[in-house]
Amino acid sequence: MKKNMNSSEISTSEYNSFYQAYINLNEEIALIEALEKGLNITKLFFESIPENKWDYKYAVGKWTPKDILLHITDAERVFAYRALYFSRFINADLKGFDENIFAANAGADIQTVCALIQNYESVRDATLTLI
Repeated sequence: MKKNMNSSEISTSEYNSFYQAYINLNEEIALIEALEKGLNITKLFFESIPENKWDYKYAVGKWTPKDILLHITDAERVFAYRALYFSRFINADLKGFDENIFAANAGADIQTVCALIQNYESVRDATLTLI
């Protein structure tokens, strides 16, 4: 896997068009730098949420900040697994995941904010190590 790849170096044939909007949001910086920067920005954002808002839902059926942070963490696990496959040149049918099923079964509501942030940090560190 090329460590210094920028988003402009990724061919549109290498990803589902669904992800184009996310790719467009990226700065033209190296992958490792982007992941490290994202770790710091994400941690700062979630650490800035007042404690009384962590279990807040703005409407029935919507996610809390806890749900969102755990979703980000779960999604990174899924994408790191896929990256591992690609880096080992294994051609596999890597299925998508239903984020709503994941969220419904993740138990974010019973975890502490500290545990959720540490979980995110650990997963990002593992991703950085993989890459």
